[in-house]
Parts: sequence; structure tokens; C-alpha cells
Amino acid sequence: DPAEQTPLKRDALTGPAVEAAAKLQTALDQYSAARPDSLPKRELATGNSKGKGKGKKKAVKEE
Repeated sequence: DPAEQTPLKRDALTGPAVEAAAKLQTALDQYSAARPDSLPKRELATGNSKGKGKGKKKAVKEE
């Protein structure tokens, strides 16, 4: 998860989490070359943005 605040280390996983991580990685590996090189690389939002354009809209006065 790109927005995950504290990602878990794979070495620290135990039990069913190890199996789930391996299954997920296998699925992700199948699509590692799905995006053609001709397309620009996607950058993920880090959550550090100031949220421009996301604020409250100003009320419009009616005359």
C-alpha cells in the first residue's frame, strides 16, 4: 500500500501473514511488465501534499 504509514518488513511476518505476502507478491510479479515503457512512469502521492484545490469553496453572494 503506497499510503501505508508503517509498512511491515517481510522478515517480521509470521504465520498466515507470510503465506499471504508470498501469494500477493506472486500476483504482483505477474504484472511487473504490464505498463509499456512508452508510457510515462506514474508517481504515487505521498500524502505530504498540502491538498491544493481540496479546500472549502467560497460561498457566492446572491444579489
